[in-house]
Amino acid sequence: MAGFTAGVQISRTPDEVWRWITGERDVKAWNPAILEFEKLTPGPVGLGTKFKETRLCGKRKQTAVVEVTESEEGILHAGTVKMAGITGTYRYWLEPADGGTHVRLEAEVKGNFFMKLFVPMIVKGMKKQDGDQLERLKKAIEASSRA
Repeated sequence: MAGFTAGVQISRTPDEVWRWITGERDVKAWNPAILEFEKLTPGPVGLGTKFKETRLCGKRKQTAVVEVTESEEGILHAGTVKMAGITGTYRYWLEPADGGTHVRLEAEVKGNFFMKLFVPMIVKGMKKQDGDQLERLKKAIEASSRA
């Protein structure tokens, strides 16, 4: 697997952390690269839910549709983007620990055909932009009076 992993301990319950990770709270509050984040499908967030995300990648804006591809409430949330022969998935694993929640992020990138050549470069860019996102998430949640 090409990608990266990260982990953090957050002093909130898995249910509280879940609401932040799934977009039920303002994703932009903990991910400043995201300029716009809009839910496209009706109903609660779960398997198949789609969001339109516009983020700043370097100096360019990039818009993509993120689909929830794995979902176990309070345990696992995964969002996948497919564009130009590249598939990127961010999996967030939540586990109760030490009176709070341990969150593990697994970022995975796959490329088809000749796009496989670009996967290492894409992973490097993703890690630069999102490698510290769990620390930002922790800071936003723990600073919030209501998680």
